[in-house]
Amino acid sequence: MEKIQRPQKDRMSTREAYCEYGQAWVKSHVEAGVLKIVRHGNRKMLSRSEMERVKAKENACARIVSRRNNN
Repeated sequence: MEKIQRPQKDRMSTREAYCEYGQAWVKSHVEAGVLKIVRHGNRKMLSRSEMERVKAKENACARIVSRRNNN
């Protein structure tokens, strides 16, 4: 929803993404095709909402796995 209502707030540079989410995490998801880099002028930009969605899915899967291992 944020992506549609405020597109300028949703975009972040790759450097910002590396600082916030970790360089290895961002690069691995870009290489896997889960995240897409879009060029905006001379800058490479990523969608903050897409990264939050992927991170939330990973956390949900990790909770399911940990529950299975604890039982």
